[in-house]
Amino acid sequence: MVYLFVYGLLKRGKPLNYMLKEGYYKGKATIDGFNLYNCSNLPVMILGDGVVKGEVYKFESSIFKKMVKELDRVEAGYTRCLERIKMESRKPLNAFVYVYNYHPEFCQLIKDGEFK
Repeated sequence: MVYLFVYGLLKRGKPLNYMLKEGYYKGKATIDGFNLYNCSNLPVMILGDGVVKGEVYKFESSIFKKMVKELDRVEAGYTRCLERIKMESRKPLNAFVYVYNYHPEFCQLIKDGEFK
């Protein structure tokens, strides 16, 4: 099994959520040590001192391998890495996250860590 933590346009109700249709929504989660910024309605997450709120999806490994190529293309400018996340009602687990590769100049810090 592979887990993916999403915090922006891939979340439920957002425009790119359809890309996760073969995954299973597992619930809300947080990740420590990152900050979330709003760059013209495009959320970007970078290393920082905050907490980012998002959602977790679970995938069969074979399905994730097929899907991740397209997801990496859409997430150009980001690096996919494995990080420790905290589920609301479960033990912490390792999940892939997309971290922005650049400093988000001219972007607004999302102080509560949640892209709405």
